Amino acid sequence: MLTPPRRNRAWSRNRPRTGSSLWLHTRARVGLNLQGVPEISRFYGIVIKMFWRDHPPPHFHAEYGEQQAVIAIGSGALLAGSLPRRASQLVRQWDALHRTELATNWHRARRPELAHPIDPLT
Repeated sequence: MLTPPRRNRAWSRNRPRTGSSLWLHTRARVGLNLQGVPEISRFYGIVIKMFWRDHPPPHFHAEYGEQQAVIAIGSGALLAGSLPRRASQLVRQWDALHRTELATNWHRARRPELAHPIDPLT
């Protein structure tokens, strides 16, 4: 007979309860969505995220509607996924304006520390 996997009891005992308003308020205040992914910017329906301890090369994730893409920091090259042409142009323009901030956030996320919000494209 199969047995269920063992849970890490120390983790489950010490983690904050997700139903508490303090937990949700803290996550919203620091720019985390409810899945725990740092959202660093949002503009024209495009959501920019950076995951903790993500694999090299330095990159960020862009979401527009149902489409997702992984974009290299600095070059703006598409590493994976796809975006509509106009959304891709806006993301590349935003990347060019915020390269130093993105690089700083990449290094913070690798430690892992909270990524700082970056101004949207206006």
